[in-house]
Amino acid sequence: MRTLLILALTALIVSLGACAEPDRPSVPLYLAIQRGDLDQLERHIHWGTDINVALPGGRYPLHSAAEKGRFVMVKTLLSNGADIGALTEQGDSALDLAILSGRTQVAELLLLSLIHI
Repeated sequence: MRTLLILALTALIVSLGACAEPDRPSVPLYLAIQRGDLDQLERHIHWGTDINVALPGGRYPLHSAAEKGRFVMVKTLLSNGADIGALTEQGDSALDLAILSGRTQVAELLLLSLIHI
């Protein structure tokens, strides 16, 4: 009986360990940001996607998330090294886009992040 319990616990530990690493992203980073898919964003970050590369249209992931008011995505991007000083081809920062889009919570988060740099 004890051996059976040990085997069952071992199998459980092994199966939990296999779940620790997220799957590879199944959509491009741009689409994950557009959809607000935090799981896909976290997968991209885990698997080493460069979050400081311009997306189609010349915006960076932080810009798109800020403009759409995706607070948690902006926070996730910032905590994983997103360049808060990056500018779009038109010269807009993520903060500019958040303010112009009326995303006050995101704008406040970006302002606080700028203050703590």
